[in-house]
Formats: sequence, C-alpha cells, structure tokens
Amino acid sequence: MSLRSDPRSLAGRPTEKSKILGQVLTPQHIAGDMVREILIGRKDTPVSILDPAVGPGTFPRSIIEQNLTTESDEVVMFDVDGEMIELAKSVTKSAPFVRHFVCEDYLDTELDRKFDFAILNPPYIRQEWIEKKDHYRKIFREKYHLKVPGTSNIYVYFIAKVLYELKAGGGFVCIIYDSWQFTKYGAWIESLINANCEQVRIVPVKDQPFENRLIDATIIYGRRTEMEFTPTVCIKPRNGYQSSLSASYPISDSTDGFKPIEILFETKRGLRLKQANFFLCDAKPRGSLGETPFVKKLSHTNGYLVPENHKEAILLISEG
Repeated sequence: MSLRSDPRSLAGRPTEKSKILGQVLTPQHIAGDMVREILIGRKDTPVSILDPAVGPGTFPRSIIEQNLTTESDEVVMFDVDGEMIELAKSVTKSAPFVRHFVCEDYLDTELDRKFDFAILNPPYIRQEWIEKKDHYRKIFREKYHLKVPGTSNIYVYFIAKVLYELKAGGGFVCIIYDSWQFTKYGAWIESLINANCEQVRIVPVKDQPFENRLIDATIIYGRRTEMEFTPTVCIKPRNGYQSSLSASYPISDSTDGFKPIEILFETKRGLRLKQANFFLCDAKPRGSLGETPFVKKLSHTNGYLVPENHKEAILLISEG
C-alpha cells in the first residue's frame, strides 16, 4: 500500500510525431463548410481571424478558395510544428489578407488582443500524455480563473482560451472529436460555452471524417455574448454526460463489423491503470497473458474500512 500516487505510465504512448502532437487533419470539404458558415455575412470593415492550430493551412486555404476576405483583413495562424507552419505559408502565398504566422505553443502564448473570428481544429491529446498539463492548468487558473478538469483532452484547453480571446460578438467554429459529449470534462466545456456564448449550434459529423482515425466528430458554432468573459461554470447533470445540445448517434450492434463489448468479453472494460497497459481480457485465460490482479478502489472492497482522508492506493501482486 502506498500513500503517494504511482508514477505516470508510458504504456501505449504514441511515438509518431503526428500522434504526439495530436494532429488530426480536417477534410477540405468540411473546412469549406465551416468557413463559409461563419464568414458569409460578415461586416464590411476589416476583421481579424484566429487559427490557433493551423496545421497545413486547411482553413486559410478554404478562406482563399471561397473569397471570403479582403486585403485589409488579417489571419493569425499558430502551430507548434514548424513543418506545418511552412506548409501553411506555402498554401497562402496568394492570400487576399494579411498573414501572421506564429510557430509557438498557442496555449503558452500570452496575447494582448482579441479577435473577430476563430476557426479551429485543435489537437487531440489524452490527458495523461499532455507533457505540460500541470503548467497549462496553472496558467488557466491564474490568468483566466478557470479550473480545467484534470481529465480533459487538450482540445478543451484550446476551446477555453479561444473563447477568452474572442471579441464581444465574435464568432467561432471548431471541429472536435465527439468524446466531449459523454465525459465530465465535456460537460465542463459545454457549460463554459453556454456561459459565454449565444446562438450555439452543434452539427454531428458521422462516418469517421478524420483520415485513419476511427472517431466521429462534432462541429460547434457560437457567438460570444456582449458581456465580459465569465469563468463561472455551472455543470448541469445529464444522462450519461451526453450533450443536451446535440443528437446521439451510437454505433448499433447491428452495424457490420461492430458488436457490443459485453458480447465479446465476460469482464467489463476497465480504466487505464497508471502502471499498466489497457486491460481487456476474459477471466478464463487468467495467468497466460501476463496480467496482474488488482483492486482499483480499496474502499469498495468488502471487509475493508478506509478513513475518508486516507490517500488510498493498492496493488495486489500474485506469487511469482
């Protein structure tokens, strides 16, 4: 038994740069729909547009192709990956707007300005693989007065910062992995959006739109209210954490190639342990797969009493 948390595991951590940085590219036709929806009908005076994770320039390219800007507009493009910045520069050479490229970590960059629009497909990095998570959470607490849930995927941080940096009345659109509809951190970011935005609209994107990623997505549109940014988050309980703003579209057990997990395995799917790979196996071959029996919550084990202030942690190791 230990009084301290176990060290963070590297089990299953990606090694490819694109996965380490959470790069999942938006299909060009979807980017075109997003850009057109938010910029058509814009005011005639010059506007500023933020793309905090520009990637290969997908959204700026759509802006150019649809002729939605003027030479007086400006587009500020961030990316932590220098190769992506170079690609974005290449596809925007003929841009009818003022270009600003920033090869920095958007989350770690302090901006002293606000934007009329924000268009983004933020990176997707699970909370346990965010290298600077503690640093980000400290920044968000001290600068934005936001207590971001520790389990949040990194895209939650991007959306929260973008909301803070939009002008009153400014519009935003983002495409994100649909996990937010079924998680507590998703309920948190939904509540933050509702507290600071109006005309919020959710559009489901089915059929796994991201290349080589078996995930669906949602597009979120919204407009900042005229009020000052509020960090107040009031999370309303929802059934299974599913968003009240969007429709559900679960994979059916009748879908070709998919079956409910309980049909395939007798054991339930568990959470990831700090010092182990994901576990998902039948109980019958126990001992042949190298697994270790464990107790996730000692306080839930019959016969044990754990004081409320006790930092419980237990790992049962079998003999040999």
